[in-house]
Parts: sequence; structure tokens; C-alpha cells
Amino acid sequence: MSPTVWWIIGIVIALALIAVLARMQSAKRTEGKREEAATLRDQAAEHERTLRERTAAAEESQAQARKAQAEADEQAARAKQLQAESERRSESAEEVRATQEDHLRRADALDPDVRTDK
Repeated sequence: MSPTVWWIIGIVIALALIAVLARMQSAKRTEGKREEAATLRDQAAEHERTLRERTAAAEESQAQARKAQAEADEQAARAKQLQAESERRSESAEEVRATQEDHLRRADALDPDVRTDK
């Protein structure tokens, strides 16, 4: 065989080897991308679990806050009722006190033994 044929065979083998190496490199890159994508999906799934847990915790906190607010509103309403009742009783007590003082003044005015002039 002539040297030209050997050169052509060598070039064909080199090109075939380059093509095989390029294909292997491409397959390796593709597999690397698959692995990276799988890792990102796993991380996304973990973030989703964390998100659900934190959302549930936030909703529970909101429910507790609403309950506490409702209890506070109820206590405020009860305090208003007690305040109104206290005011009514104070007014009633004042009326009784005024009536008592009026009776005592009238009794003193009627009693000849009590001096009412100052």
C-alpha cells in the first residue's frame, strides 16, 4: 500500500476516534445535566415540604391570634358591661345616700331637741 492510502486510513481512523470521543463527551455532559436536574428537583421538593410546614405554622399562628383577639373582644365587652353595671349601682347608691341625707335633714328639722341653726 502506498503511503497516501495509509495517510487516508490514519485520517479516517483519527476522525472516527474524534467522533467517538465527541459523542462520549456529549453523553457525559448530558448525564451531568440529568444529575444536576435531579438534584435541583430534590432540592425543590425539600423546599416545598418546608414551605408547607411553614405555611401550616403561619396558619396555626393566625388561628391562635384570631382566637386570642376574640377572647380579648369578649373580655372587653364584659368589662364594658361591668363598667355600666358599676355606674348604675353607683348612681343608685348616690340616690340612696341623697335620700338618707334628706331624711336626716327632715328628721333634724322636725326634732325639737336638735339645733339646726348655725
